[in-house]
Amino acid sequence: MERSLENDEDLLADATALVERAQLELPTINNSFIFGFRTNGALSLFFEDAATYHFNQRDELRRIFLCGKRYKAEEGQLLSVDRIPQTRGVRLQSAALDPEQTEKLLCGMNQRLDVLDSLFDAGRYRIIAKIPKHGDIIARLHIRIPELLQNRIAQAPYVGA
Repeated sequence: MERSLENDEDLLADATALVERAQLELPTINNSFIFGFRTNGALSLFFEDAATYHFNQRDELRRIFLCGKRYKAEEGQLLSVDRIPQTRGVRLQSAALDPEQTEKLLCGMNQRLDVLDSLFDAGRYRIIAKIPKHGDIIARLHIRIPELLQNRIAQAPYVGA
């Protein structure tokens, strides 16, 4: 899911594929942070307005939306995805990233994850909303961060792949 809704409350309410989800206030960003888990355990992270990361159930990165650009995993590497307008819709065109571009994307993601991990360690967050209301979704995410920092890239961009 690309973060394109008017506000965070809509995203939290509309992200029904994420059966467990939460919205947090973090002291390091202006907008709230939203994350959630699908039934199979796949995780999605929505940082600020311009950074979204989607993982599969094995904590492998499968999609990135960053500052209006789209990226997807394919055979263990990241590809940029451009939307090419056509007379009858839009065609998606993919191109493999070079190692330096991939490293830059992963470094940005790792920086966000490191900050998040530190904030969780220090208890410096506030839960704005949580669905469902029971359970410790924060702890569930916190224990997954070391796996996410392994920077494994999925074989396919699909959640069940």
